[in-house]
Amino acid sequence: MQVTFNFASRTYFNRRALSAGLWVMIAGLCVLLAWNGNFLRRSVHQISRIQDELGEMDQKLQQMRSAPAGEKKPSDPAQVSGHVALVNGILDKDSTRWTGLLGRLEELVPDGVSVRGLRPDFSSGTLHLDGWARGIGDLRELLERLLAEDDFRGVFLLRQAKQGIGKSKKGSDQTLIAFTLVVPGALVHE
Repeated sequence: MQVTFNFASRTYFNRRALSAGLWVMIAGLCVLLAWNGNFLRRSVHQISRIQDELGEMDQKLQQMRSAPAGEKKPSDPAQVSGHVALVNGILDKDSTRWTGLLGRLEELVPDGVSVRGLRPDFSSGTLHLDGWARGIGDLRELLERLLAEDDFRGVFLLRQAKQGIGKSKKGSDQTLIAFTLVVPGALVHE
């Protein structure tokens, strides 16, 4: 066993390592300061741009308030009905509860099926569902699950076709079933 003694009168500091560490910290703080300065500059620029836009909107609002009452109303009833139809269409699309619909579809779609597209038809309240199934059994299971749902008024299979996707690792041909379903009553409004 070797015993070592330290007869130094004070604790030893490696001044080179301490100095290098301090310089690295100073450099890091300078980089952080520059990044924060750039962020502050961009934020101030964006705030001034937003304030300019708000000022322009206030001016337009003041002009609209000061205009005579006869100028505010459109003179063409067809134009008014067109605007009303546009706004009603936007409100109809916005009133669909997408999170509820997508959550239900996530629960209903079996493991062997993947959905690759949803096409809503707001005028009729139907949803077109495009996807792939590994086999007829998986597609049948999806149809049965959708038909069992009370919120849907039925499910119609528009198209199904076998499509080859190439060779498997074992060398056999792999095929999937591409399908399109129509789900009436899927677009529920609040």
